[in-house]
Amino acid sequence: MDRSQIKVWATSLTALVFLVVGISGVMLFFHLGEQYVKNLHEYLGVLFVFAAFFHLFFNWKPMKRYFTKRAFQIGLVGTILVSALFVLNSSSSHSSKGALANLLLQAPLQTSSSVFHTDAKSAIESLKSANIDAREQDTIVSIAKRNQISPMEVVNVLLNKE
Repeated sequence: MDRSQIKVWATSLTALVFLVVGISGVMLFFHLGEQYVKNLHEYLGVLFVFAAFFHLFFNWKPMKRYFTKRAFQIGLVGTILVSALFVLNSSSSHSSKGALANLLLQAPLQTSSSVFHTDAKSAIESLKSANIDAREQDTIVSIAKRNQISPMEVVNVLLNKE
């Protein structure tokens, strides 16, 4: 395969993957079919990075001209600033789902068991039948730590998904 064919492949792959990542990103933004496109978006996002570098490598000379243009430089600075704002904003606040999950995992079993539609004594019995040592004052995290398992394993037993 000669260099011109490689350039065509690099550009085509980049454009096609960009199209799918862009569409799936918009779908995720509007919560449309999230369960179908989340993994696709993530994996093709990684492929897009490789495709973009591949494209950049084989089209370096023409790309260098774009890097010197004022529009590119303004766009680059704007993209960096907006990205930094998103990263800084998201790192200073936790998602509500994460906060709720953390509260559940850190609450005493006598409190958290109601989320699993049971009482603490029944929850302890379920855990003991799965060979997991637990007490009413324990949290899911402390139960997991003492039994050397993940908190999700404890949750799965409490959800009867052993």
